[in-house]
Amino acid sequence: MGYASPDQVGKGIHLRQFARCFVISDEIKHVAICVLEASMIVYPIVRSVVEKMQKIDGKDRWSDHNIMITASHTHSGVGGYVDNLVYQLPTFGYVDETFQPLVNGICNTIQKAAKNMQASKIIYGETDVLNISINRSPSAYLANPQEERMKQMLFVGENDKMIGVLNFYPIHPTSMNNTNVLVSSDNVGYAALLLEKKFNPTSLTGEGTFVAAFALTNHADVSPNTKGPRCEFTGKSCNFNTSDCLLQRCIAPGPGRDMFESTKIIGTRLFEGALKIITDKIGREVTGNVNYIHQFIDMSTSKFENVSGCDPAVGVSVLAGTTDGPGLFIVDQGFTTPLISPLIPQFKNDFECHKPKPILVIDKDMIIPYEWLQEKLPTQGFIIGGNLLLGVPGEITTMGGRRIEDTIRKLYGDVNVIAMSLCNSYGGYIVTREEYDVQRYEGASTLFGPHTLQIIIEQFKLLCNAMLKNEELPIGPIPPNYEDKMIPIQSKVWYDAPAFFQKFGDVQTQPREEYRMYDTVCVTFCSANPRNDLRHGGSYMNVERKNDDGTWKVVANDASWETKWIWGRPTPFSVIFGDSQTTACWEIPDTVEAGTYRISHFGKAKALSGKFTDFGNSCRPFNVIVD
Repeated sequence: MGYASPDQVGKGIHLRQFARCFVISDEIKHVAICVLEASMIVYPIVRSVVEKMQKIDGKDRWSDHNIMITASHTHSGVGGYVDNLVYQLPTFGYVDETFQPLVNGICNTIQKAAKNMQASKIIYGETDVLNISINRSPSAYLANPQEERMKQMLFVGENDKMIGVLNFYPIHPTSMNNTNVLVSSDNVGYAALLLEKKFNPTSLTGEGTFVAAFALTNHADVSPNTKGPRCEFTGKSCNFNTSDCLLQRCIAPGPGRDMFESTKIIGTRLFEGALKIITDKIGREVTGNVNYIHQFIDMSTSKFENVSGCDPAVGVSVLAGTTDGPGLFIVDQGFTTPLISPLIPQFKNDFECHKPKPILVIDKDMIIPYEWLQEKLPTQGFIIGGNLLLGVPGEITTMGGRRIEDTIRKLYGDVNVIAMSLCNSYGGYIVTREEYDVQRYEGASTLFGPHTLQIIIEQFKLLCNAMLKNEELPIGPIPPNYEDKMIPIQSKVWYDAPAFFQKFGDVQTQPREEYRMYDTVCVTFCSANPRNDLRHGGSYMNVERKNDDGTWKVVANDASWETKWIWGRPTPFSVIFGDSQTTACWEIPDTVEAGTYRISHFGKAKALSGKFTDFGNSCRPFNVIVD
């Protein structure tokens, strides 16, 4: 989910999605900051997390106020968990098998972080990260530099042992393009895995005690595809103002030979930037108290001085997509010509409000079957010593983020202000008025009209002034709960059946007897639908090395960079017969030890009666030779 492409249907895993949480307390107040590897956060996830945590720890410990959940914004994560119709359409409705595991995963990590709390200090540092991004809408913002500052909160526990790091950087996780069909946490996810591997050298992916996360700041117009936009077939430069080409798509490729290598390159550069702050000891310790504030705001009716919001609407240029993920040929970015809709009397005021954006879709009290777009959004602020984190419910452009941070910094003085994108809900893009008037993709995706950024700035001024004075604010207009109205269009798993004359887990394609470094080993198994069991805390596949005593040690799983796990139906009739197969691949890394290996697969099959049966099997052993 992320490219809004109905063709992008998941068929396996490259990098698993993780939730990573940090719980911080000054013994009076405490906060939880969670980074979820998903395309976006919607408020029902936050609501469900809060409700579940209150059942576990009590209502006095957790609330909307002190839990902040932000999305990594990978465009290769699972979909089906949003509660607004417009964002459900590409994933064909609501999927509870996506929603509930996301909630459970976040709650599990909050509990784990709270349980492992210890006396710590926080080191704040910054550094430049070079050759990692470009502005994907330069005609909307010409002055954007090609490097941005990485900001970091390093958590150092007892005996000066590093226990975690939360990095902040503006970049789109779109190194994996819209042809990818494998779940992936993309470049920021790979950077997190590299950091965790660095400080958890003997642990499997997702199992170490050191936790590393990358949260987004003002990333909305920042692309990792550093070769820049070019016409798909001719290789010529795209039109500067509209990013289009004659009868072909305008695409910006990444620095690698393919999307996997590009993800690795950009993720490695992010990792190196974060590691530099740690190893060069660039940071300084921050001290002070912990505080938080929260308020809901109705963006469509908000008024501050001479500006006001509009009913949420999507502009026509959204159809064009971006150079990271091109859309339809029929529309270019920068489209500002009014369509027939301004002639409809009841929408006249709306089109004036959104001008110069020509409206494609508007949510004007549309509640059939439920809201098309979200209007009521959460806004949130955390003080953590000398760091002020602003939880912004949308995607902020480079200049938009700078204006938010500069304004709040004037209120607080000597404090590190970090405007975090995609926090607690999704309210589209947040751009400057100048960027809005150009109506490229980012401007067309700014839902609440030309004054959206100014409303956000004024709202966070209100929050921060109240936090400075230790004042409480009214709760604000709470988003509606449509949990009982969600429409699941995706069919459920009816039953699984093995291929003729086979059992679940049988190996259909065995490996060769011998492989070398950089070779790829692929094994095919008779399998069942993975939706039967998402294997939380586990894996659909393991790569295992034989120990001297004859036992087997897991060296990689389906969350490891070097593995790919692919599921599918072998024939068009398999949907009827219920048979499926999985291919587990391992690209042998240059760190491999010589020895005997095998690949194992695990799953759960559903019978016609509804009964579930676990299964697992391993391929025959093979040797890896290191020359």
